[in-house]
Amino acid sequence: MCMPKNEISGIVSWYFVGFGLGVVFFFFPDHFGRKKSLNIFLIAQVFAVYLTIFSKEVSAIKIGFFLQGVFHMKTTITYVHCIELMDEASKMTASMCINAFDSGSLMVSCIVFYYWNNNVDDFLRLMYFVGCAAIVLYMLVIPESPRWQFMSDCRSKEGIDNMNYIAWFNGSEFRVPNDAIMDKVGQVLEENNTLNNTNVARLKF
Repeated sequence: MCMPKNEISGIVSWYFVGFGLGVVFFFFPDHFGRKKSLNIFLIAQVFAVYLTIFSKEVSAIKIGFFLQGVFHMKTTITYVHCIELMDEASKMTASMCINAFDSGSLMVSCIVFYYWNNNVDDFLRLMYFVGCAAIVLYMLVIPESPRWQFMSDCRSKEGIDNMNYIAWFNGSEFRVPNDAIMDKVGQVLEENNTLNNTNVARLKF
């Protein structure tokens, strides 16, 4: 689709209109949880990006950019959710990896265009389906933030189950007992006789 530069700028500006309106969703992560909120925003982003990439109608492309702006909190929640699933020593590395992959998309684009295929439509189509696959993987593998769950319920069975799932996934032998009482940062406050007074939840899973 060919159009004047000023018209393209007008279309893209709808992203910033949606960005401003997206502040109404700021309470979502704390109220509904990190993963539930991110699931909602990611599904909305899939639809929005589909419109911007595959639609041939200008009005549909505008809606796509607008929706991307409205649900822009997916980026912030990604960092929050990731950091809350990490131990202290790994948080900086995790943040750097997210930044590296995010900023590296331009380098990947240049490599693809130069060495493989310089067709923009093919590239956008590839990136779209790779992104969809990553979203499905996230929904299937990544648990809710135990820290968020303990903020509302220090006896959260789901929170303890998620911590033990993380431990199992990372090959750790340590487990948090189902009757443990946690504080708001995921540290055991009261424990049964199987724990030996160890802050199991602070171990490096």
